[in-house]
Amino acid sequence: MLDSLDGEYYLDEKLFTGQAIKHLDTGIMKVDFQDGIRHGLWLKLNRIGEPILIGHYEMGLKHGEWKQWYDDERKRRKELEANFIQNKYDGTYREWYENGRKSIFGTYVNGLEHGKYQEWHENGKKALKTVYFNGIPDGKYQEWHENGKKALVIAFKDGGRNGTWTQWYENGKKEMSVEYVNDVPWGKAKFWFEDGSIQGQGTLKDEVPGGGWLVEDDDGILRVYK
Repeated sequence: MLDSLDGEYYLDEKLFTGQAIKHLDTGIMKVDFQDGIRHGLWLKLNRIGEPILIGHYEMGLKHGEWKQWYDDERKRRKELEANFIQNKYDGTYREWYENGRKSIFGTYVNGLEHGKYQEWHENGKKALKTVYFNGIPDGKYQEWHENGKKALVIAFKDGGRNGTWTQWYENGKKEMSVEYVNDVPWGKAKFWFEDGSIQGQGTLKDEVPGGGWLVEDDDGILRVYK
């Protein structure tokens, strides 16, 4: 059995090089080491020898393709496919729900979301859609409720929110509309109750730490809306 200290693994008080095998209730885990550091294959097999996790390390860092499966001992189903370069996501990233439906599809460059990005609810309906540029949404950022109705639309441009942030209740009625310029709340804001009646409106003054907006109404009174 290997001992570990500060992320390094030892056998008989010497840095371990070779493959370690561990028997689990769910199957077997095999891990390659070089000079006490994870280096090479990381493999988990179920009780009949089918892979449920395949990955690779390069001197302690995730590197290359990683795959993972759900396993209920009747049928394996894809759970995750990703690619790493020196411990950072790079390339296509995919996740699935246990029912086999898509959960996440995205692309990464150097650890940051870059390009098309989508998420789905477990019922198969879309949950999120946007395009990222160096980890920041670029253009329209959209979310949907689990019932398929629109939940959120935010306009992004030049690395920040530029345009209107609009949000809807699950019943389809509008919840709020807030304007942004250069990632600063600037202009008008309007808020509704779930039954569609007006909760408040006015001129934006600031964001509130922890979430929300400071708004000055038509009578000059400052109010916080969340």
